[in-house]
Amino acid sequence: MFGWLGRLGSASGIIGESGEWGGDPLTEPSAPVLDEPTEVGATSVTLSWSASTGNPTPEYSPEYSDDDGETWTPATTELTETTYVIETLTPETDYSFRVVASNTEGDTNSNVVTATTEAEEGDTGTQTSTWNADNAGNVVRTNGNLTATATSGNRYRVQSTSSKSSGLLYFEVSFAQWTFTSVGVGNSSFPLTNSSAGTTNDAVGVISGSGIRLNNVVIDATGQAFNATHPLGVAVDLDTKTIKTTVDGINYSAGVSFAGINAGPYFVTLVLFTFNDSGTLATGGTFAYPLPAGYSAWDA
Repeated sequence: MFGWLGRLGSASGIIGESGEWGGDPLTEPSAPVLDEPTEVGATSVTLSWSASTGNPTPEYSPEYSDDDGETWTPATTELTETTYVIETLTPETDYSFRVVASNTEGDTNSNVVTATTEAEEGDTGTQTSTWNADNAGNVVRTNGNLTATATSGNRYRVQSTSSKSSGLLYFEVSFAQWTFTSVGVGNSSFPLTNSSAGTTNDAVGVISGSGIRLNNVVIDATGQAFNATHPLGVAVDLDTKTIKTTVDGINYSAGVSFAGINAGPYFVTLVLFTFNDSGTLATGGTFAYPLPAGYSAWDA
């Protein structure tokens, strides 16, 4: 008789599966609440959600879709934690995300959230460029020709030994001393002799604290001050002819158009205005700052 009552109680939910009187009834999972994605990268995203209730305790399956929810791909199954990093995504893609809570009684979907993955980080390459010699012989090159120092004060110029015609490119220049020093890109017609920062449309230059100049005309006045302990990062889009800079690797100046520049190919250009002004070139390998999204090293 007691065995019969035990089986009846278990079937009706009065007695638990173990046969003990007063067990909790079996229930399907409640809907988890999925938070907005965090740490969105080029191929990964972090998802977190609230715990679902249900008996037995639910397990989770984070899922993603790249077609507005028409089809869903599980990133993993039988997960007991309430956070997960999906690491199999495609750069620059719009995704939808949800979490499915499951137990023996059924499946319940969370709300849907969306995110767009970042562009894949560019190739940091290997540095092959150095500074060339100025035509006036008033710049000393040291450090494997990566550092150029003016030996007098009359706006002397050097350029990188490599040139580019297109692409989204990044380089850095660090300073031991600068006085109205200009960093940018110029073509082969930009004279490597003493003259002003830009007397033709053959170069565009970022001048410490004074904005950006093309043909010696200020095209953007919101210049960033150079820093003796942090390099100047320069991101140049040679396809659209825009330039932006950073002195901390996080905050970039607004992209400024230099569409009026004469035809390339273009070299990294440094103008040293004052005695002992000095600039060290980094065009590949190890940079002080992460490359901006979509950009590759000058020497990639």
